Amino acid sequence: MQRFQDALIEIKALSHLDLLYFSNDGELLASTCKAKTDLSASVKDFATSVAESQVAFGFHFIKVMLRDNVEGVLLVSASADNAFMIGKMAARELSLISESQRADSDRGGFMQHLLLGNLLPVDIYQKAKTLKLDTVDRACFLIRVEGGKEPAMEEILRGYFDLKIDDIVELDQESYILIKDVREDNSDSELIEIAKAIITVMQTEAMANVVVSVGNPTSRLETLPTSYQEAKLAMEVGRTFYPKETILPYTRLGIGRLIYQLPASLCEMFIKEVFGEKIPEEVYDEEIMETIEKFLENDLNISETARQLYVHRNTLVYRLERLQAELGLDIRVFEDAMTFRIAVMVLQHLEDMRKQSGI
Repeated sequence: MQRFQDALIEIKALSHLDLLYFSNDGELLASTCKAKTDLSASVKDFATSVAESQVAFGFHFIKVMLRDNVEGVLLVSASADNAFMIGKMAARELSLISESQRADSDRGGFMQHLLLGNLLPVDIYQKAKTLKLDTVDRACFLIRVEGGKEPAMEEILRGYFDLKIDDIVELDQESYILIKDVREDNSDSELIEIAKAIITVMQTEAMANVVVSVGNPTSRLETLPTSYQEAKLAMEVGRTFYPKETILPYTRLGIGRLIYQLPASLCEMFIKEVFGEKIPEEVYDEEIMETIEKFLENDLNISETARQLYVHRNTLVYRLERLQAELGLDIRVFEDAMTFRIAVMVLQHLEDMRKQSGI
């Protein structure tokens, strides 16, 4: 719709004529003015008539054709001698936009089926040939919109990226997948820069906060679903272990990737080995966990951690000693600190699995 509206506004700016564009069943799709009367019935009658054009209600009625079929009806103000000629040129422009949108739709549908694994290899290459898809490096960027998607967001993404090369596929109510041509930007750092650009444009143009995960590039269409699955896994790992991160490259998931793939039985065995029969309440205390997280972030540096927490050094030492008594782990020692960090991540993974299974 927006592309039709933009085209009419541009044509009016050049011709100083008002235009209205209707679908062939009388739905108003775009306009530069408000009609004084309901024209839907007249548009439908004209669309099914044999006439190529007519003048009524102060407008030239002109059919917009696509592949020998009536795609829509353009109305151009008949207030100027050259109005009909301008209308014919505008109709051609609208036809090209419709053709482009249909091609985008066909391509988007193909990409969606490809990512979901619904196509055989022979079908992939036959359709790719029809759609004129080049063999280039592509990577999947999974975009999760906090609070859910809005219709304008896809238009914003389409306006920012070159959709003659790239593709956007809608996944669900909160996610898009951007299939990006990365033939010249396929290093880890360059992929992260693309993710940053997505976040920036969504924040500034759509006023939306997003999280972007990134799969590895591939030059073969049949392996593009692997890039999607990598981005999907990175998003799932990020939800569980790195909720504060907004960019989640598959190549930089760290120990979270390993823990995420552990079965529940092995996780439970490890937790019992670390904490015994009962998980200490301190593990669920937000203040205590913030203290530990800061301590680990600062490489077990007591002075720097105390400064960032705005507490006296002795107060922090006392907290750590109390934790040692309760947990049986001295997180001032690197090995115990790592054991505790991994145990907390394993607990997060267990909780996530229980939520997914409805337990």
